[in-house]
Amino acid sequence: MKHQKFKSRRVLAFTCTFLILLLFCGCKDDARAIWNSVIKKCANNDLIGRDILFFGPSNNLGPGTILQKFTTGGGGIQVSHLFSEYAPDPESLINRGQAFSCEGMSSSSTKIGADLSLESALSISGDLGIELKRAKQISVKVNSAQWVDIITGPFRQQVLDLSDDNIVKTDLLVNGHLVLSRALRVRGMHTELSFSSEIGGELKAKFPEINVIAGPADAGVGLNGKWIGDTKLVIDSTSDFYIAGELREFLATGLAAPTDVIGPLEQNVDKLKFVRR
Repeated sequence: MKHQKFKSRRVLAFTCTFLILLLFCGCKDDARAIWNSVIKKCANNDLIGRDILFFGPSNNLGPGTILQKFTTGGGGIQVSHLFSEYAPDPESLINRGQAFSCEGMSSSSTKIGADLSLESALSISGDLGIELKRAKQISVKVNSAQWVDIITGPFRQQVLDLSDDNIVKTDLLVNGHLVLSRALRVRGMHTELSFSSEIGGELKAKFPEINVIAGPADAGVGLNGKWIGDTKLVIDSTSDFYIAGELREFLATGLAAPTDVIGPLEQNVDKLKFVRR
């Protein structure tokens, strides 16, 4: 009995991880299309454009994260250092912008494609995801979004003050790693999955309640879920999270531009494959 309860909890955790990855890491840029549709109504500008790296929901990949861009093996990008690894007080080096209200906006909906690669989305067996793929539709909306930026002057000094043999400083100045100079923070994600009454009733019996951290324990997104009848599963985030951001080079000397004391913007990163370590 205890083994069965443990197994159920484990399956539930993986199920919620699948939900998040399904929404944000689907094939054919479905994830980016969903988020573009959702948050573009928060402001007039294109919040996830060609120069914005989309990495899906994360609670630790905010501004100050350092990433390595690969030029071989098909390209891609991966986190090399978190802000907390080299800054004693990261909060003192960032500025939170004005939140864009999205309340009252219409949901962005999409059908679940049968050709979704569960292996590439989860990096685990696709058996678990089969049941959630039986949903007919997903809707997503958010309460608000905001840009969170590095305060460039103090940030630049923080890096330059590191010892010359510090790996973070070496990666930025010698190895060409990039800085996430600003990141898009989301608050109040609301998702709805629609099922047929037969399938929904079956899944409701297996997963009557959802209250988990979806994703890695140190970087996951809190989720609470409940069923509405037997056909609709409603899941809300319990914490803010980042989903995308701008990347810049770090220059040791001189100014890249009058308004830029870190380095030039890395352009056309929207198609880079983001690899989690």
